[in-house]
Amino acid sequence: MKQKHWLSPIMIAILMCAMLLSAAPALAADTQKTFITMDNGIQINGNVLVPLTDFAEKINARVETFKSTDNVNIFKNDNQVSMQTDSPIIQYRNAQNSEGPTKLINKQQFAPIRLISEAFGYKFEINQQTKQITIENNDTILHIISYPYLELDGEYFVYDGELDNGLPQGNGKAVKGTSMSGEIWYSGQWSKGIPVTKLPVMEEAPADVEGYKIFINSNYLKSENTPITHNDAIYLPLGAITDKLTIPAVVVNGIIRINTPSRIILLRTNSDLMTYFDTTMKPNSARLEYPPILVNGFIYVPLVFLTDYMDMKVVWGEQQRIDITAGEFRRNASWGKQAIVDEGIKKLKFETDAEQFWKNNPVLWIKNISQEMRESQGYYHNFQQVSIVGYNGGSVTVSNGHYETTEVSYSMNNINATFSLIDPLAEYDWSESIKDSLRVGRVTKGMTAEQVILSSGYPDKRTTIGDLEQWYYKGIGGVQYSRFLYFKDGLFYK
Repeated sequence: MKQKHWLSPIMIAILMCAMLLSAAPALAADTQKTFITMDNGIQINGNVLVPLTDFAEKINARVETFKSTDNVNIFKNDNQVSMQTDSPIIQYRNAQNSEGPTKLINKQQFAPIRLISEAFGYKFEINQQTKQITIENNDTILHIISYPYLELDGEYFVYDGELDNGLPQGNGKAVKGTSMSGEIWYSGQWSKGIPVTKLPVMEEAPADVEGYKIFINSNYLKSENTPITHNDAIYLPLGAITDKLTIPAVVVNGIIRINTPSRIILLRTNSDLMTYFDTTMKPNSARLEYPPILVNGFIYVPLVFLTDYMDMKVVWGEQQRIDITAGEFRRNASWGKQAIVDEGIKKLKFETDAEQFWKNNPVLWIKNISQEMRESQGYYHNFQQVSIVGYNGGSVTVSNGHYETTEVSYSMNNINATFSLIDPLAEYDWSESIKDSLRVGRVTKGMTAEQVILSSGYPDKRTTIGDLEQWYYKGIGGVQYSRFLYFKDGLFYK
């Protein structure tokens, strides 16, 4: 017979009292903690960033920002954490955020807070599905709610609603800025990250259209500027394409900037030189087989440019129909650090200006010889005529008929200071023998002080010795390389 095990009602009551008493300290500890909720976290590329000023206030910390250096310091008790905008480095045990860098958004610093929380003694937890964060120490439990931070048609917003692969899909609400308490931008149905009311209207090609008929995502490209053929390549109006696909594009100082989800493209009409930045903002240079052109004030790009650099696919059909399949350009296409892009625009403008200068002026004269030319084995001198052999941006290779040398310039002012479009000696009424001597850097007897200065430059020191004037040129590398020139009655004597 099996033995039954049971407890009397008195024993059960005693055990329950003991359990309650043992749990009482833990319950009391939790009830003494301060519970705080923040609902202004944002999600960028799967990472959660929190406004640092609000976060610091909630944990009784202090924030210092330095606009001149983009540095941010957070202080709590005796601990300090430092970081810099657009850098993942946290100056606390030289740690690095795996959740990405600090961002300056709407004049607020947003940052991942895992390392910051741990530096100040908090336990950090995140729900990878909901992206909700909880940090906790002996005094405080802080719960942080975050929302996807997205961009569409140049409008930045936080989103609350249904998602599919990280994109709004179904019912949802978009609020301008970084907080759900802001102005509602759109509320309703979404399809693949686009509000249903903003989806494009499908169009078909008119029956009387002649020439190439361009369809983008099965939708006819309607434009007053028709496709053209140039140098055996088909060109399309860039403005019609960017408008059709809502691609952010702008012209800055003659440089065309195009933003796509995968790269920022910089190019210029009538130049095959192009710069583009990938998602890490690393600059890259390329040469286009067919450069963009300007026709009647409108920018045209070759069809091959769309496939090579804008990730589009092209299929040729019957009756000159061309079908272009393009991805979604309206989302997350305004990324990138503006200062880096501005520097890229400045650099590309100079390089294309320089190449146009070299192309238009195959023969030049040296106005002011550079150190590179002076040290070359080609015996280059001021006022020499040189021919352009090749160029790449601000770098040009020239020849004086005997030797080649490469000169690198970094501005058009630098180029104009080094080279002249005309013979600098043409304005002087001097004998050809004097001019020939100047062109090879030779000083000959009877030269005037002005002519010697043009040949050798200004002396380091002038001394009068009797009826002679001594000019001293300090040599590079030692006294043995120094020169002394003597003048009598204002003319070079020896």
